[in-house]
Amino acid sequence: MGTPSPTLAATPAPTPEETPSTAPESTPAPTPAATPVPTPEDTPSATPDSTPSPTPAPTPQETPSATLDSTPAATPPATPVPTTSTTPAVTATTHTEQCSTLEPDTDYPGHDLKWTSQSSPGLCCADCEATQGCMGFVWTGYLGGTRVYVGAVAGALQTTTTNKCTPLESNVDYPGNDLASTNQVSADFCCADCDATVGCTAYVWTSFNNGTCWLKHSLGPKTVSPGASAGSIQPQNDLCTPVEANVDYVGNDLTSTQRPSVNDCCSDCDKTVGCNAYVWTNYNGGTCWLKSSQGDKVYVAGAFAASMVRQRCNAFEDSVDYVGHDLTSTSQMD
Repeated sequence: MGTPSPTLAATPAPTPEETPSTAPESTPAPTPAATPVPTPEDTPSATPDSTPSPTPAPTPQETPSATLDSTPAATPPATPVPTTSTTPAVTATTHTEQCSTLEPDTDYPGHDLKWTSQSSPGLCCADCEATQGCMGFVWTGYLGGTRVYVGAVAGALQTTTTNKCTPLESNVDYPGNDLASTNQVSADFCCADCDATVGCTAYVWTSFNNGTCWLKHSLGPKTVSPGASAGSIQPQNDLCTPVEANVDYVGNDLTSTQRPSVNDCCSDCDKTVGCNAYVWTNYNGGTCWLKSSQGDKVYVAGAFAASMVRQRCNAFEDSVDYVGHDLTSTSQMD
């Protein structure tokens, strides 16, 4: 019997899956970013320039009235060491008027012209002399020393002076040889004390015990002593003019001598042929610079100058004639 051939099952036609149409995804419309409203910048208000406060008118200081408190002794300023070369910065002026003896504890009220600051009453004389119309002054310790304010020490201009003492040397002592001491608030008063003391030829002032004059019979060796002031009795003679402080006569030097004090220069000049003037400085322990003539005057701190007084004619002889030998004649009233 024959094998029947297998019945082939019909292959079903594949049911095609419906290809779905691609649904396009809706592209969302972009959300536009909100345009920010620009923030307006505040326009800054102009900064006004600061209005300067008006300068107040100076308040005048009231002139202090004198008190009964004791005036402290003024420490004299240090005198710089002078050099042998001249400093032609300030021209010194010769004054014919000087000042009277200072009067302690005295005031001349009112009539003030001006005031100047000075450490010592002795320095007020030159200020008064240089001020037109000034005939007197008063010194106090107010603000370190002030002229014209009511105060403790008074003086006045006069046309003549004995010039008994040399100008003061600041920051100088002559140790030893003491005779006595007096209490004075300023070195300016020591000269009169020395002149009134028998045998006194020099003095040194210090602030010891509110001011002391150490009266001495001789100078002795010179030493540096800050705050001290020294002076000496000026020999009274007809040979030399009064000493000028802080003055140099430029040039015309003849020679020099080693001397501890300006008081020694007059005799040295008198003994030197052709010498008519001299200047003393503390160079090399003390030097007299002897000169043929004064020359120009200049300011040199610490220098002392003077000139010779040459007597060209002798005293008149009344009712006397020297007969003959005439050269010529001139007409004069006297």
